[in-house]
Amino acid sequence: MPVFIGAKYQRSHRLGNIFSGLFRSILLPFIKRNAPSWAGNVVKTGLNLVHNASHGVPFKQSVKKNVPKALKEVVEDVKFQLGS
Repeated sequence: MPVFIGAKYQRSHRLGNIFSGLFRSILLPFIKRNAPSWAGNVVKTGLNLVHNASHGVPFKQSVKKNVPKALKEVVEDVKFQLGS
Protein backbone atom coordinates (compact mmCIF):
# COMPACT_ATOMS: atom_id res chain seq x y z
CA MET A 1 0.00 0.00 0.00
CA PRO A 2 1.66 3.26 -1.07
CA VAL A 3 1.94 5.92 1.60
CA PHE A 4 2.96 9.52 1.02
CA ILE A 5 5.87 10.67 3.18
CA GLY A 6 6.45 14.40 2.93
CA ALA A 7 9.58 16.42 3.42
CA LYS A 8 11.21 16.30 6.86
CA TYR A 9 11.03 20.08 7.13
CA GLN A 10 8.66 22.33 5.26
CA ARG A 11 10.39 24.91 3.17
CA SER A 12 9.30 28.47 2.68
CA HIS A 13 10.98 31.78 2.13
CA ARG A 14 9.60 33.65 5.09
CA LEU A 15 10.82 34.67 8.51
CA GLY A 16 9.72 31.43 10.22
CA ASN A 17 11.98 29.40 7.96
CA ILE A 18 14.95 31.56 8.89
CA PHE A 19 14.24 31.18 12.62
CA SER A 20 13.68 27.43 12.38
CA GLY A 21 16.99 27.05 10.53
CA LEU A 22 18.81 29.07 13.18
CA PHE A 23 17.18 27.02 15.92
CA ARG A 24 18.16 23.69 14.32
CA SER A 25 21.70 24.67 13.42
CA ILE A 26 22.78 26.97 16.27
CA LEU A 27 20.50 27.05 19.30
CA LEU A 28 19.63 23.37 19.60
CA PRO A 29 23.27 22.13 19.54
CA PHE A 30 24.21 24.91 22.00
CA ILE A 31 21.48 23.83 24.40
CA LYS A 32 22.36 20.14 24.06
CA ARG A 33 26.03 20.83 24.86
CA ASN A 34 25.33 22.97 27.90
CA ALA A 35 22.20 21.37 29.39
CA PRO A 36 24.03 18.85 31.62
CA SER A 37 26.06 21.53 33.40
CA TRP A 38 22.98 23.78 33.70
CA ALA A 39 20.98 20.93 35.21
CA GLY A 40 23.76 20.23 37.71
CA ASN A 41 23.84 23.87 38.76
CA VAL A 42 20.05 23.97 39.14
CA VAL A 43 20.10 20.89 41.37
CA LYS A 44 23.00 22.22 43.46
CA THR A 45 21.32 25.60 43.91
CA GLY A 46 18.03 23.94 44.84
CA LEU A 47 19.77 21.82 47.45
CA ASN A 48 21.47 24.92 48.87
CA LEU A 49 18.08 26.67 49.11
CA VAL A 50 16.55 23.68 50.90
CA HIS A 51 19.54 23.46 53.24
CA ASN A 52 19.26 27.14 54.13
CA ALA A 53 15.50 26.84 54.67
CA SER A 54 16.02 23.92 57.04
CA HIS A 55 18.42 26.07 59.07
CA GLY A 56 15.90 28.93 59.37
CA VAL A 57 17.32 31.33 56.77
CA PRO A 58 14.52 33.35 55.11
CA PHE A 59 13.81 32.20 51.54
CA LYS A 60 14.28 35.63 49.98
CA GLN A 61 17.68 36.07 51.63
CA SER A 62 18.72 32.58 50.57
CA VAL A 63 17.73 33.25 46.95
CA LYS A 64 19.63 36.55 46.92
CA LYS A 65 22.73 34.72 48.14
CA ASN A 66 22.63 31.54 46.03
CA VAL A 67 21.09 32.45 42.67
CA PRO A 68 23.65 35.09 41.55
CA LYS A 69 26.47 32.71 42.44
CA ALA A 70 24.80 29.94 40.42
CA LEU A 71 24.25 32.23 37.42
CA LYS A 72 27.92 33.23 37.51
CA GLU A 73 28.95 29.56 37.47
CA VAL A 74 26.60 28.84 34.55
CA VAL A 75 28.04 31.71 32.51
CA GLU A 76 31.60 30.56 33.22
CA ASP A 77 30.82 26.97 32.18
CA VAL A 78 29.14 27.79 28.83
CA LYS A 79 30.73 25.94 25.92
CA PHE A 80 30.57 27.82 22.63
CA GLN A 81 33.01 25.84 20.51
CA LEU A 82 31.61 23.14 18.24
CA GLY A 83 34.72 21.34 17.01
CA SER A 84 38.29 20.90 18.07
